[in-house]
Amino acid sequence: EASRKKAAEAAAERESTRRKAPASKLEKEATLSQYPSIPLSEYASDGDHLAINADFPGLRAIHRDPWIFLVSDLLSRAECEELMVKAGPHFQSSSGYSNNFR
Repeated sequence: EASRKKAAEAAAERESTRRKAPASKLEKEATLSQYPSIPLSEYASDGDHLAINADFPGLRAIHRDPWIFLVSDLLSRAECEELMVKAGPHFQSSSGYSNNFR
C-alpha cells in the first residue's frame, strides 16, 4: 500500500513538473551567473580520472579542485525530473558535505 501511494505521488509530481513552463533564456543565464567561469585552457587531465573533452559544446568549468563542469542544455527539464524520480529512492544525506561550505 505504501509503495502504491509513493508511486502515485511520484507520478503526480512528474505531471505537475511537465506542466511548468521551461525556464527562459534570461532565467538560465541568471542561474548560471552565480557560478565562476574558469578558462578551459587551465584544465589538464590528471590521469586518475576520466579525461574531459574541453571542446564539448556548452562545457563550462566552475571549480578547479576538484574540477566541476556544467554542460548547458545537456538534459531537458523533463529528463532531469525523470532522472531525479528514478534516483530518488537511492538518495542519501551526504556525510562529507554541507551547504555551509558553499
